[in-house]
Amino acid sequence: MSRPSPADVTVVIPAHNRPALVEDCIASLLAQEGGAPGRILVVDDASTDDTADRAEAAGADVLRLTTNVRAAGARNRGLAEVTTSWVAFLDSDDLWLPTALSTLLAAADGHACASGAAAVFDGPAITGYRGPVPAEPTTVRDPAAMLDFEAELLVSGAVMTTESARAIEFDQSLRYSEDLDFWVRYLERNAVRSIPEPVLLYRAHEGGKSGDHAAIEGRRRIGASFAGRPWGGRALSDRYYGGVLWNAAGRAARARDVRRAARAALTIAARPARIEGARKRRERNASFREAYAGLPSTVAELTASRAPAHR
Repeated sequence: MSRPSPADVTVVIPAHNRPALVEDCIASLLAQEGGAPGRILVVDDASTDDTADRAEAAGADVLRLTTNVRAAGARNRGLAEVTTSWVAFLDSDDLWLPTALSTLLAAADGHACASGAAAVFDGPAITGYRGPVPAEPTTVRDPAAMLDFEAELLVSGAVMTTESARAIEFDQSLRYSEDLDFWVRYLERNAVRSIPEPVLLYRAHEGGKSGDHAAIEGRRRIGASFAGRPWGGRALSDRYYGGVLWNAAGRAARARDVRRAARAALTIAARPARIEGARKRRERNASFREAYAGLPSTVAELTASRAPAHR
């Protein structure tokens, strides 16, 4: 498999009522060092404002949907329109760092997919990092790794062959955790080259859903849905749920929501595998902090200190 070029990549961006954010997202793609992607396709998910018009004015092709199909459906609709051999999915609240595309394409040389790390930012400040640990390039082949906290793959921080993406697609029946479901099923068919370089800026903003009860329950169901796989099992599902609850308890504690934190802790304690999963999640969180401790704490500094691509 030869190394793809930027012109070989279509970036699909689902968007709903986010005109300013999608403009910034598109601008980050057009500013890619080494060349912008061959096509930027915004899938306007039945917005009721001028998101589609502003995306078009910013330089993207726009697919206008008249019925809201949520992120998974919008990604699939965009994927069906892709004519390039490679595709990337970027959420409208995300930005690519200037060397993201060249870094990912270099890593993808000889692989069907490459995924990098992300910096979470709020205004000019970076509030945290998400990415692979250990902080060395590695090839992820085991679908269980996503549920056992041994891999961290980000849809918005990845490029993959169009053929491999179409063989999987996103599950449109899911309201939450469609990214996790996608990666687990993707890894059942393909290996992913995972690199520690930050390629993605994830914007902290109002409307995030990752911490609410419905999202947590959605993750539990995703984990349980794979229990019958040859590589799965009840213990793996429980470990994953324990790790999800550990993070939920931490968020609740920081928000001084004692009742919610206690409820999460009691649910973890109900099964030994959940306790083990909480321990693994805690250790991985600590590994994140250690691995990315030396990276910049502002967007400007990170942008100026782009990491070199790995092959």
